[in-house]
Amino acid sequence: LLFAGDVEDHFLFGIKFTKKSVKLYSNFYASDIIVASPLALKLKIDGGEVTKKKGRPKENDSDFLSSIEIVVVDYADVISMQNWSHLHAVLEQLNHLPSKEHVTNVMRIRPWYLDEQARYYRQTIILSSYLTPEMNALFNGSCLNYEGKVKLATEFTGVLPKIQLEIRQVCMNDLMHLLLVNLMMP
Repeated sequence: LLFAGDVEDHFLFGIKFTKKSVKLYSNFYASDIIVASPLALKLKIDGGEVTKKKGRPKENDSDFLSSIEIVVVDYADVISMQNWSHLHAVLEQLNHLPSKEHVTNVMRIRPWYLDEQARYYRQTIILSSYLTPEMNALFNGSCLNYEGKVKLATEFTGVLPKIQLEIRQVCMNDLMHLLLVNLMMP
């Protein structure tokens, strides 16, 4: 299921909702939703993309991550098999004060953003098939909501106890007897 279809791990696009339409591939500063891989976000933040005109790397740009309110890390178990440091670096860049003034309506800025308290109001959802120490560290270090944290783990016992094999049980004495008999035979 993971390797079906397009398996590119470098994707980044914005979605903007208007009154009458949904615009895909919108500018990140105007987007309501950003869908991206950690690798693509890391390259965007570091300026890893090369400009066509000058042939130089772009300058660092992480201001579009300053007003993120909900982060969903889906398939964290798959991300942990890749480069986990990309995800960690992206989460460190969230909710900082922007370095430049972008087209922003100042009346819509919430006071806790200006007080640099936005990370305490951000909701971070991490979805995974299993739990790793890296995910625990991310949960404990980057998820700082003032209302508290919740870790939900489901227990799945599996199907192995439901399988009933008809195997002849051999006690230890019978096993030792068979072993001795086989050793004495030439």
